[in-house]
Amino acid sequence: IEKELKVTINVADAYYGEKSDGRVLLEQALGQMSFLSESGLNVNSIAPTQSIMRLLTLVMRCIKQKEPVLLVGETGCGKTTVVQLLSVILQRRLTIVNCHASTETSDLLGGFRPVRGRPIIVQEMVEKAVNLVKNWSDSSFSIDALAPPFIINHAHSHSLDVPQDSPKQVVEFIRRLVKQYCNESKNTDTLLLEKNKISRKKRRKLSNGNLDSTSTSTKLDPTNCQLVESTSAEIESLYQKCSALFEWADGPLVCSMKDGSLLLLDEMSLAEDAVLERLNSVLEPSRTLTLAEKGGDGNSEIRAHDNFRVFATMNPGGDFGKRELSPALRSRFTEIWVPPISLRSDIDLVLERSFSSTTHDAMQNAGNIAGIDAVRQMMLDYFDWFNVAICDDPNSFCNDFKLSLRDVLSWARFIADVFLKKNIIDQYS
Repeated sequence: IEKELKVTINVADAYYGEKSDGRVLLEQALGQMSFLSESGLNVNSIAPTQSIMRLLTLVMRCIKQKEPVLLVGETGCGKTTVVQLLSVILQRRLTIVNCHASTETSDLLGGFRPVRGRPIIVQEMVEKAVNLVKNWSDSSFSIDALAPPFIINHAHSHSLDVPQDSPKQVVEFIRRLVKQYCNESKNTDTLLLEKNKISRKKRRKLSNGNLDSTSTSTKLDPTNCQLVESTSAEIESLYQKCSALFEWADGPLVCSMKDGSLLLLDEMSLAEDAVLERLNSVLEPSRTLTLAEKGGDGNSEIRAHDNFRVFATMNPGGDFGKRELSPALRSRFTEIWVPPISLRSDIDLVLERSFSSTTHDAMQNAGNIAGIDAVRQMMLDYFDWFNVAICDDPNSFCNDFKLSLRDVLSWARFIADVFLKKNIIDQYS
C-alpha cells in the first residue's frame, strides 16, 4: 500500500497512539460504568492492550460501513469482549448466540411454539369490546342491543364474570356490529347518493340547473365507524391467536433484524453448514431474510433495520474438532485475525487491572513477598518460561497447552480470593 499510494503508514500510531480511535473508544467504554455492569463485563479485566485497541479500531470501521465482521482467533484472546465493549459504546442491546453442533435453524430464525397465556388474550379481547361500548357516541344506534350481557355488565358495573365461551361471543358481537352499522350504513349512503344523482338530473331539466342544495342522505358518524373497524381488526387478530394451537415465535436473528440491535454468533464454525447457509441473504448488501418456515400471511420477507449489525467469532480451523466455514459464507464477512495476547507488557497491564486496590492493601499489610508487584513479576516470568521454553520446544509434549490470557486471569482471581478471604477458600467452589 505504501508503495502504490506513495504514503507512509504508522501502524503503531494509528492503533496504539494517544489519540488513536481504539484508545478513545476504550476510554469511552470504561467511562460508562452502568452499561458495563449491565453487559456483564468485568471492568477489572479490561486493559488498554494493543490487541484490544487494534480490534476496536478495525471493528468500529466495519460497523460504520455496515459490514458483517468475522473475528478469527484462539480461545481467550478477547474476541467476545471487543463486541461487548462496542455494544456499550453504541448503547445498543447485544444478543449472543452460542453455536454448537446441535444448533438448528429454528435456534436462529425462530419456529412455532405452543400458544401460551390464553387467559391474557381473552381478557384483552373483552377489554377492547368493553371500551368500544363505553366510548360509543352515536345515539341513533343502540349498541347495547347487540352486545352480550357480560360485556354490558362489565361496561356499566365493572363485573368480572366472564363465561367460558367469551371469545366466541365477543367476535360474533363485533361481526354483527360491523355488518349492521358500517356495511349497511355504507350501502344506504350509496343508494341515497344514486337517488340524489337521478333527482338532480330531473331538476336540472325542469329548472335549468337551479338545484336545491339540501340533501336527504343521512350521514354516518365517521368517528364511530373508524372505531368499529379498528376494534374489529384487533379482536379478529386476537381471536385467531387464541384459537390456534401454535404461534410463530421470532428467533434472535429475526428479533435483532427488526429492532436494530447487535447480534453475535459465538463459535460460529461449530454449527452445521445447512444452518449457517440461511445467513447468506442477511450478509448481502440488501440485508433481507425470507422466512419460508413461517408461511401463511405472506409477510415472510424481512428487511433488516438500519442499525442492525452482525458479528461472528470462530477458532482457527485445522485442529481436532474444529473446521472451516464454507467459502460462500466466509466471503460475505469482513474477516479480522485476532492474534493471541503474548506480549509481556500487555499481560502486565491486564494483571495490574485484575488485582484491585483492596487486594494490594491486603497483601501489603500481610507483608508477603513485598506486595503485589512482586507477585505480578513472578507470574509474568512463569508465563514466559512455560509458553516459550516449554511449549515452543518442538520435542515437548506441551505444545497444545500454552497459557492464554483467560488462564492468567483465572490465576489472578484465585490469588485475590485467597488473600481477601484470609487464606480460607472453599475447595469445592
